Amino acid sequence: MKRVLVLFIALVVSLVTISETFALINLDDESVKISIKYGLDNKYSTTKELMGPNWIEGENGVIITIYSPFIQLASKAKSQNVPGSSDEDILLVKRRLGRQLNQIKTRMDIRFIVQLVGDDETFAKEYDARIEEVQDEEDTAEEQKKGKGFWIFKDKGPKKPKKVSPESIVKQNKAELDNWNPVHPYSATNSYNFDFERVNKFEKFYFILVGPDEKETRFLVDKNAIF
Repeated sequence: MKRVLVLFIALVVSLVTISETFALINLDDESVKISIKYGLDNKYSTTKELMGPNWIEGENGVIITIYSPFIQLASKAKSQNVPGSSDEDILLVKRRLGRQLNQIKTRMDIRFIVQLVGDDETFAKEYDARIEEVQDEEDTAEEQKKGKGFWIFKDKGPKKPKKVSPESIVKQNKAELDNWNPVHPYSATNSYNFDFERVNKFEKFYFILVGPDEKETRFLVDKNAIF
């Protein structure tokens, strides 16, 4: 009974520690340790399980995985061959991943990896993406009130939402014919990489996928609900 209680307490502590990371965060010494531990604790998990709230499924087979710096490091730690996730194991993995860790911290981007399905092997080239802030309704109302003093006669309307374009894009030029989707037999994966600091300024934002004929699909993301 005592052993069961100890294991239960350990599980609760682990869950609390991870839940505290449910927000986009910079990689400092403490969050690096948490990220590595998270990766090691999920060594035998699927990618979907590792991603947790950073896995978004849309319509028509679209899947978005959000690789924040935290998840980028955790996914690399996941593949390391160490006994467990003790402080000694975490330190060992941190040393092993030293160069890659520095690259992640230097690059500091947030990657939206998008799995797509289409009708021909070049369809993925037609997809682009951007991020757009979600404005608070009260803030928008306040913006409309501004500028209505004695000398201002024209209402400029609400402030336009801020937009962020990708710093880099990697598109799969030749899609794979896998036949798992009978309607759209080709599949491909594109990566849209954004500057972390610019995206992190938004409490909520839309990841907007722009497809053929400029058709937009919006995915609402709350930065306090992902990690």
